[in-house]
Amino acid sequence: MLNKFLVKPLLFSIIVFSVISFGCASEDPGIGGSVETTNNTQESASVSNASGDTKANTGESTTSDTKATTAETTTKTSKEPVSTTTSPSKDEGAVKVSEDECENATGAMVEPCTEKYRQMIENDPSLCDTATGMMAYMCNSSVQAPQTKPGYGNGHSSNPCISLPPGDKERCEQSFKDNPNARPEKDPHNTGKADPNARLATDAVDYTNVYVATYDPDNIPKVATSNFTELDKFSKMSKIRSGVGHDFSYNTPEYDKTRANCKSMKHYFMPAGVPKQQALYASTPHTFPWMSIKFFSPVDGRIVGVYYKENKYGTEANFTVASSEHPGYFFMFFHIALDPSLKEGSVVKAGQQIGTLGDEEAWGEIATSIKIGPGDHRLVSFLEVATDDVVEQYKARGFETLSDVIVSKQQRDANPLPCDNSEAGWFFGSSKSGVEDIQFSTWAFESADNWFTFTN
Repeated sequence: MLNKFLVKPLLFSIIVFSVISFGCASEDPGIGGSVETTNNTQESASVSNASGDTKANTGESTTSDTKATTAETTTKTSKEPVSTTTSPSKDEGAVKVSEDECENATGAMVEPCTEKYRQMIENDPSLCDTATGMMAYMCNSSVQAPQTKPGYGNGHSSNPCISLPPGDKERCEQSFKDNPNARPEKDPHNTGKADPNARLATDAVDYTNVYVATYDPDNIPKVATSNFTELDKFSKMSKIRSGVGHDFSYNTPEYDKTRANCKSMKHYFMPAGVPKQQALYASTPHTFPWMSIKFFSPVDGRIVGVYYKENKYGTEANFTVASSEHPGYFFMFFHIALDPSLKEGSVVKAGQQIGTLGDEEAWGEIATSIKIGPGDHRLVSFLEVATDDVVEQYKARGFETLSDVIVSKQQRDANPLPCDNSEAGWFFGSSKSGVEDIQFSTWAFESADNWFTFTN
């Protein structure tokens, strides 16, 4: 019954996500087109929110290659003066405010009104059966959980808007009065898209503090029910821990701060028609418009950590899709022309198109983050979390086992790749590292050590 009264997200400032801001990137001709600048987080929301390829904390919004970091923005808590009127001794402890006052409560009146509702619910829990507005919120949160100091603790407080800065706080409080209380259908008009403003049970979640309940690397849940892109538009995909791009392992146990053993813990997807030889890359025209390549949400969830950047083709975005069904799983996208109907906090469903490639010189990219705890996540192959139906699409293109798309930790540790001290951590020998080694850049671009080539 309580889900019926979930309140529409007040302000997505409340769920500011960590990925999730991620770094930004530009092109790297030396690796076929991806260059990056990094913000300092690789967990997109965990991920997930950064640009390029930024060191992500699980919520990454990044441009074509940047270590993304989950931009974990926190709002300072402010205490509002409480203007309550206590009743005579016979009603000691009761808050005396009228229904009319609470109907249009703003500012300092919000706290006494929510306290009034709290007392009413404690005295008569059956009120929750027909509760609306603020009372519905109380039924779903603070009355059901231990009371905490407003603005702190587990996220519940008598005034859910109290931790917001002036201006946002008042708009938040106003939304309690204006918004309907019934939860809308996720796809009310059968459009194939979720209502981007739908209210979910995760609306009040602070994605900087969302972690998986348990993590077993040998038994990872198959959470991605849709492929993230049009597979037929690509000729090959880079392997996890490849030498393509730059280091992308920040905030994982494999990150080497000495930069002696750097790892690209993401997949690049090279568009079809690209020549096999690195030497021919720059002079070969595209065989189709790369910016026509579509991208889709792999899961039901929410877009977080959106980072916009202008390039010569227009506006591109780096962002993370945070799973609502499997909290703690984040999918980081880079260089995407985000669908105009979507923005920070928008709700999406698995298989819904979320954009197209946003830079004609960029490659496809996907990073998959599993957030374990504060400042700790695991970057895994997309195919490790994909359902059998999704994996079948890759098998139809020649994929057989995970070893086709993953360089094992043991293999890479035995053959480490050093990188420079830039924020991105470019592999030594790549054009972006300052001194290009043609032998290295050719190996990074062409070798099966780094790429799995699709058949058909």
